[in-house]
Amino acid sequence: MAEVAKLAKTELTKTYTDQIDFWHWGELFALSNLIDSARHHCLEMILAEKSKLDCNKELQLLFNINKRYSNSIYTEVQGIVTNVNKNRIARIKTLEGQIKSIKSDIKKRSK
Repeated sequence: MAEVAKLAKTELTKTYTDQIDFWHWGELFALSNLIDSARHHCLEMILAEKSKLDCNKELQLLFNINKRYSNSIYTEVQGIVTNVNKNRIARIKTLEGQIKSIKSDIKKRSK
């Protein structure tokens, strides 16, 4: 009896490949390219220090997307930029420590 219940559960589970018709892949590919272009444009605006409101408005107008998509793209790209900046600062601190250590080592060996 438990096997029947387990089998019934697995039959109800669907994957995305089961739900998306083969003929819709072209539409998904086009949407993917659109979102990718919007991300790149959003990155340019963030690096130019435009406000979130300006970025969202411009993304909506240029790419004909709704506010939900534009806000999601902005949040994603802003997160990436923030992460890159934090990683850069951490790397600089690591390199400064290594330089300090090398200078100390050179000083010891020169004596």
